[in-house]
Amino acid sequence: MRLSDPASIEAWGQGHTRLAEVRGDSISLRLPDDAPYVRFTARFDDGVIIYSNAFARYDSATADSPFTVSPHRVNILLTILWNAALLLLAILILRCLRVVLPHKKKESRPTVEQLRFRGIVP
Repeated sequence: MRLSDPASIEAWGQGHTRLAEVRGDSISLRLPDDAPYVRFTARFDDGVIIYSNAFARYDSATADSPFTVSPHRVNILLTILWNAALLLLAILILRCLRVVLPHKKKESRPTVEQLRFRGIVP
């Protein structure tokens, strides 16, 4: 790996084991036989830190690439249950808010019929 400016470059393997460390603008590393991957960290003098993605070892004759993404299946039953639980939680929260913050009804002005019934208006 080669950088544009000098930095402290570290090579990390599985289990946070340090495979190599150099000070300069490049690093050359042969991946040990027991290391499945390596990641690089470059620490520059101005405080910038660059982290690389993993460089993985695999034998293309015996296995697919380790970077292939297997398709994910959607479990419809669990999706429905999750959405129902969220709906139930929302309803519960709204009911609790109604108890804690009761809605005050506006007092409406009495109609003429109501005033006549009360004997206020002839």
